[in-house]
Amino acid sequence: KNSLKLSFKHVGSGLINLNHEISQFEISDSSMNYTEANVLVDSSALFLSSPYVKEPLYVRYAWSDTPKATLFNSDGFPASSFELKIK
Repeated sequence: KNSLKLSFKHVGSGLINLNHEISQFEISDSSMNYTEANVLVDSSALFLSSPYVKEPLYVRYAWSDTPKATLFNSDGFPASSFELKIK
């Protein structure tokens, strides 16, 4: 319950997180107070967690005025900004 899994389509032969220090991913519980997420990349899925979020319900990626793409597929195409409610 303290992490969430995001699966993606059209990843070529996998996903690549270019900057392991700053992921551009944030997660939140029902309070909607977002915090930076720890990201584990596994082929076509991401596992997101934070010690500050016990039951993540929301996720967003590159959600700022000046985002920098960090998530790419193996063909070099970046993921676009998004925000999702999980569940």
